[in-house]
Amino acid sequence: MMTKKYFILAGFFALTACSSSPKEETPEAAPAPWEKENVQIPQAKTSEKPSSSKAAPSAAASEQDPLVELNAAIRSQNEERMKLAADGVLKQSVDQPLALNTLALYHYRKGRFDLAGYLLGKAIQKDSQQAGLHSNLGLVQLARGEKTAAIRSFRKALDLNSHDGTAAANLGTLYVMNKDYSKGVYALETAYRQGVKDVKTLNNYGIALVATGKGAQAKEIYETALKDSSNNREVLLNYAVLLIDHLGKNQEGLEAINRLKFLGAPSESRERVSLLENKAKAGLK
Repeated sequence: MMTKKYFILAGFFALTACSSSPKEETPEAAPAPWEKENVQIPQAKTSEKPSSSKAAPSAAASEQDPLVELNAAIRSQNEERMKLAADGVLKQSVDQPLALNTLALYHYRKGRFDLAGYLLGKAIQKDSQQAGLHSNLGLVQLARGEKTAAIRSFRKALDLNSHDGTAAANLGTLYVMNKDYSKGVYALETAYRQGVKDVKTLNNYGIALVATGKGAQAKEIYETALKDSSNNREVLLNYAVLLIDHLGKNQEGLEAINRLKFLGAPSESRERVSLLENKAKAGLK
């Protein structure tokens, strides 16, 4: 039976901010960073004042709309610029969701998780139907050690947007950590179908598949992960465990072990690697 001793779980995605497209008059919250949709930038509507052809444009008329600057700052991913731009928007609209989300991101990256959670809570009060806000709140709750609350937030994000692959990936990771593998498979399959195919997600998806008796499918997932991350030691170890302990493919398992030994097995896994190697060699005799 699979235990945490045998398989190595990967971590969570980080909270990010992206430019958003408008929803009526309220811009959408930051979409998940791995979504593949093209993000539209809202066009600023600056105030227009009648003027004669002889009048020179005033300084106020030439100022950029704060929301346009916020979107530009988000695209730049310059933290200080993002903070200043978000502050500028909030001076005009104290509960603007995108600005609150952006400011939450800033404080999240600074380790101010309570403040980040407060800001996201305010954003959700303003627009509770934005999946990205709930997904980001889940990450803040994780940072505070509130795993049960994080599960609720990620599930809410998926209820609102079944295509939120990042929320699905993080939810699946939590389920695997809690050894609720059946739910983990469902969530991670959702993430996979939505195009979230980074090595962390694939690794955790493989773990959940093995634990639910789907070894052949797990083999395909690990091989997909190794195509892009051939030197990932965690995936190689999990792949070797699957091949040797679950599928009886000792020669393939030895090849994975040899690759892992060449890269340098994690110190905490060396004994496990040695046992796997001996088992595979014995199976080939």
